[in-house]
Amino acid sequence: MAERPPGLQGALGVAVADLAGCARPCAPPLVEPAGVPTPSLARIVAEAPPAAIVLMGESLGSTRLFDAFSALEGPEGEPIRPAPPPTAAAPSRAAATRETGARRPAPLPPRKTRQRKEPVMSRILRRRLVAALALASVAAPAASLAQSALRPALPRPGAALVEAPVGLAADSPAAAAAAAETEAAREASAWLESLCGPADDTQHVERYDGAAGPGASPAGNVGFVARHEPAVVQLQWNEDLHRIYAGPNADPGNVTGQRWCSGALIAPDLVLTAGHCFHRSGDGWIRPSVRVGGRWSVVSEAELASRMHVNFGYQLPPSGDAPRPATAYPIAELVEYQRDDLDYAIVRLGAGADGRPAGDRFPVAAVAAGAPALATALMLIQHPNGDPKKVHGGPLDFANPARLYYGSLDTMGGSSGAPLMNPAGEVVGVHTHGGCTRGGAGHNSATSIDAILAASDIL
Repeated sequence: MAERPPGLQGALGVAVADLAGCARPCAPPLVEPAGVPTPSLARIVAEAPPAAIVLMGESLGSTRLFDAFSALEGPEGEPIRPAPPPTAAAPSRAAATRETGARRPAPLPPRKTRQRKEPVMSRILRRRLVAALALASVAAPAASLAQSALRPALPRPGAALVEAPVGLAADSPAAAAAAAETEAAREASAWLESLCGPADDTQHVERYDGAAGPGASPAGNVGFVARHEPAVVQLQWNEDLHRIYAGPNADPGNVTGQRWCSGALIAPDLVLTAGHCFHRSGDGWIRPSVRVGGRWSVVSEAELASRMHVNFGYQLPPSGDAPRPATAYPIAELVEYQRDDLDYAIVRLGAGADGRPAGDRFPVAAVAAGAPALATALMLIQHPNGDPKKVHGGPLDFANPARLYYGSLDTMGGSSGAPLMNPAGEVVGVHTHGGCTRGGAGHNSATSIDAILAASDIL
């Protein structure tokens, strides 16, 4: 047996060390953690890989794991690194304080040796994991949570971050963080899988064979997709970010031209999509930033949205490998964004090249008046991995007032924002998170249209 990491102490630490390297699924449950103090948990959270943290959340409960994460950060968000192990001759005063509960003594003089800070992306990744566990522990069955956790389905940078992206300002936070985020993005790559089984069963919309629903007739199902897919769009970053964010006080990041999310036209000039498509950080991507008063900051969500456009008709024809030419419309405004903390957004489109709104040329998707019943056949028309438009279908497995869960609809990064449709072609949810595994466990999920209708002033 390999030597256990020195920072993982006690029975819980032994269990986490075992889980850290096991293949999914990790069958052994964690031992009873009641006697483990939060500072010790904090050290485990600081050192455990994401797979172990997911299983820790199942055993510990989200509240204790949040407390452990909080112990990792100081008042300015700087990580608190574990103190050096005390020697037998000179026990640590900090350790004595933890054991006795006495008032904290005056701080020790700073060490001369500079300790390495935790990479920024590692903190972000752990924060997202812990938050996901808190939500999943309420909404998803325990058996599903043991296999997976909710995670935003944005595209993955993959090998794109092995080297610092071209065009980053040398002294910007983006350039400084790029190398640190590379390893975290690589570590997260397996965690981001959201295929519900060993193979990708999505089909190109114009080559759909009708086998996945929503009805019993394959020919009728093909017609369903042909009627409703034209309203589904792809969000893509504009190609001119390097021109807009040029000079010493601006940084374009590494998203220029990236095919990003999916969405649906719900009014002549409005698109419904996922809110996290406009988040200012996450998933290894570096968004545009500016320097004001000597400090760098990623631009606002509204400005990020305005640096994107939507593509209609980016899809493969019945034969051939070349996609059809897409019809683009600029995003002019972020109209609604994550109201009531729901993962959804509504953007307004500008006029097209012909000076007319998108609704004059493309059909508008109907929005359902409420969420579907369990076992309802659902269809998800999407742009997984930024690919030309595809479709897949399957039943609704379970739901709560805010989310819908499905364990047989394949999705990937880039599917976020795709409309989940019922057999009438109405939008009943907005796909936002993966959760399925190639082993067939877990569920992907969407924000329910019921919750969006309650929060929105537009719908």
